[in-house]
Parts: sequence; structure tokens; C-alpha cells
Amino acid sequence: MLSSRFNWQSSENSLNLSLKRSSKNEIIDLTTSNPTKVNLDYSCFRLSDYFCNSSLYEYNPSPTGNESIRSSICDYYSQRRQIIDKNFLLPSASTSEAYSYIFKLLCNPGEEILFPLPGYPLLYFLSKLESIQPIGYTLKEEATRWIIDFENLENSISNNTKAIIFVNPNNPTGTFFDKNSLQQMISICKKYSLALIVDEVFLDYCNFASDYEIISAVNCSEIVCLVLSGLSKIAALPQLKLSWIYLNAPSDIRSRIFGALEIVADTYLSVSTQTIEITPKVLHDCQPIQKAINERIKKNYAFMKRAFTEIREVEVCRYCAGWYGIIKINEFIEEEDFTYKLLSETGVYVHPGYFYDFQKSNFLVLSLIVEEDIFQKGTLILASFLSQYNSHNNY
Repeated sequence: MLSSRFNWQSSENSLNLSLKRSSKNEIIDLTTSNPTKVNLDYSCFRLSDYFCNSSLYEYNPSPTGNESIRSSICDYYSQRRQIIDKNFLLPSASTSEAYSYIFKLLCNPGEEILFPLPGYPLLYFLSKLESIQPIGYTLKEEATRWIIDFENLENSISNNTKAIIFVNPNNPTGTFFDKNSLQQMISICKKYSLALIVDEVFLDYCNFASDYEIISAVNCSEIVCLVLSGLSKIAALPQLKLSWIYLNAPSDIRSRIFGALEIVADTYLSVSTQTIEITPKVLHDCQPIQKAINERIKKNYAFMKRAFTEIREVEVCRYCAGWYGIIKINEFIEEEDFTYKLLSETGVYVHPGYFYDFQKSNFLVLSLIVEEDIFQKGTLILASFLSQYNSHNNY
């Protein structure tokens, strides 16, 4: 029998969505975030050529990969003006697996990890699967962007807290580290002797944050800092199953911590030889797909803003980074009822904000990488539906 942690919410509505998708009714899914399902041009990659290599038939197991993959990841960062030490890189099959490695490294059962809210619900489940307690801290909306509520963060720390997670930029709010916020986070971690876990999978998608300098945490050496990234977002190739952890820390403890992390990875050896061998080529060739995604994000966000301009009580939240857009309805709505009614009556599917633990029940979340014609069609239907919903005083 399943434990209570797996009593998923909205199972009935999820079933209804599945049934509706299998019917003849058209579904306009504005939540699709799988890049392989949104008609992107992958011709910049030559996967069939990449796999024509005799070394793919050899198995040379190593928890840290090989020299080629570590050097290629270092090159990826150097192109972004970040210098890292390849001796502290460790590959994994996914960022989910990377989190599990890190939780095993840092926590005993029952200890606590802080994670940002609103945020991606996966972090909650990954924590629970490792028998550690996830505690949310608040991201708050200001005039130009969503930021970390550092007072709430510090008040969430207990004697049982071992680390803080920050997603840079965050899914779905786009909250990111600039110089000041990173330094504030470092100061808090030093004050309470906490590790910092920074998920940077969306860092190549920072389209409208030009007023700020977005900072990677890879050079954060004052505290124990573990940075995650991978091909799922960098190259829009989640099926290749390659991510990595980069460890930075004070020099007197860095090697010892990495050695312990290496033991965890060596226990699983989950990354395939094929993926290890082709990753350098994928990283070398990924810029065109990133450019295409960023251009689509810009166009979809601009259309989204235009579509809702004239609708009273509806606001498109400022987009800075990542590939999600947020609609704020400035009155209370029952999000799940609204999104299900929208789906049932129009065939348009959006995510209610509570999926991401928004504190108020008045947010909708859309994927900005959906094909432009589909996104435009669905957004116009959503705008019309919201306008009619508003005019009938149903908020």
C-alpha cells in the first residue's frame, strides 16, 4: 500500500484530462515543457554521427566520467566567463539523481532542507524519497521581478537544517542570483553553517534580465556549494540523461567532501558510456537550439502580454528568465475549478498556481516554449475565457 506522501492531489482531474486527450476533442496544451515535443529544429545535432564511434563499445567505469567530458563542461562554463576546476565535476544521469546524491551526502533521515516557494514540486518529492524534511521558504513578487524573501528564509532555519536549495533561475518565477542576493545567501549559509545547492539548468534562458547581472554560483568557494546543470535544458535533450554536480568549498575541506560524493556516485555508476562519449559534441553544437528556444520565449511572452492588455483584473507577471510565463488574476479564484472549467469548455490546458505552491489562489502558469501558432491560439482562447469569466462576476 502506498504511503501518504504519494496521495497525489487532483487525481480525478488528471484522469479526466487523460480521457479528454484520448477523445476526438482538440487539446491545446499550454503547459508542454518537454522541448522534444514542441517542434524545435534539432538539425544542429548529428546524433547518428556522434554514435558512430568504436569507443562506445568499451566500458571504462568511473564515477567522475572521463577527461573529455570534464574538459567539455569546463569549456561550456569558460564560454560564459566562468572558470571551474574539472577535478571537482561529477556526472549523473539527471538532476533528480544529482539531488539524491547530494541529499545522501549532506543529510541523515529526518533532517531538513530548505527549498524555494513558489517552485517546482519535484524538490518536495525528491526530499521525501530520501527521508529528509523539505521546508519551504518564500519568493516574493516586487514591481520588476520575483525575489528571495531573505527574512522568511532566515526564519525558516532550524537546528535541524542542513542546506538551502536555490534554483537559478527559478521555475516558474524566474528568480535569479544577482551579485547582492548571492552574497546575502552566502552570508546566511556561513552564519548557520549550511551548504548551498544551486540548480542552474535554466541559466542559458535569461532573456529579459538585462537590468541585472545574473550570477552563476560555480565560483562560490566561501561555503560548501554544489551547482547542478545538464543537457536536459542546456541542449534541450532530456533523453540523453546527462547532468552534473560541480562542487566548490573552502580548500581545506573540498577534496574530502568530493571524495565522499564520489563514493555515492561510484555505488551507482548510472551514466552510460554512450552519453559520456557524445556529451562533448552535444555541448559544442548546442548554441543554435538555445538561440531558437530563446527567440520563441521572447515571441510568446510578447504575444502573451498583448493578449491580456485590455482585460480588467488580469496581469502578466514580469518575465526575466527560464521558460515559463505567469498570469496573475487580481481577485480570488478557485484555481483548480477554473482550469478544469477552461479545459472542459475550450480544450485549453494551463497549470493552476497551486501546482507550484503560490501562496495566493490567483495564478496561472504557461510554458513559453510551446509552438508559436499553438501558443497564440490557446492564449487568445484563454484571454477570451478570462474576459467572459470576469464580466459574469465569477471571480
